[in-house]
Amino acid sequence: MFRAFEFEPGIHRIQRIPPTEKRGRRQTSTVAVAVLQCPAEADFLIPDSDLQFETIRGQGAGGQHRNTRDIAVRVTHIPSGMQAYADGRSQHFNKRNAVAVLAARLQESVSGENDARINATRQSQIGRMGRGTRVRNYDLFRGIVKDERCRKKFDPKRILEGDLNTLYSEVRKQE
Repeated sequence: MFRAFEFEPGIHRIQRIPPTEKRGRRQTSTVAVAVLQCPAEADFLIPDSDLQFETIRGQGAGGQHRNTRDIAVRVTHIPSGMQAYADGRSQHFNKRNAVAVLAARLQESVSGENDARINATRQSQIGRMGRGTRVRNYDLFRGIVKDERCRKKFDPKRILEGDLNTLYSEVRKQE
């Protein structure tokens, strides 16, 4: 599906006369199009060999067995050095909660890197949205669609119905 829209990224300008316009004035709309691949969603699993557990005494106000037993758990992700801490009444619950917090932090850091990569791709496709960055101009009141890359004019009815093969073949010739 990604290959079907490989020539669509960029700025598209649409000029038309709306059917509700009584004086015949043109309306110009600009659309920025970015074509990005959807990332595959996968469960975030951390191998046990990448985790280091440390049991310590809980912090805070004392209570029954609070400062006499090592109930709190600190989990360290060895490859990244990221840590999570859980401090409750049960060491088993603390261990599970600390691993869940650590997994969420690791997934957030990975998704942040993915977001940065996606934003860079989007920025390279759209640019600064200036007048000179236009990819295609749909001039519907004159009946012309002009692709700025190949400098050719096409029939808007065929283009708007989805027949982009003739347009794409001309763009491929220019590259």
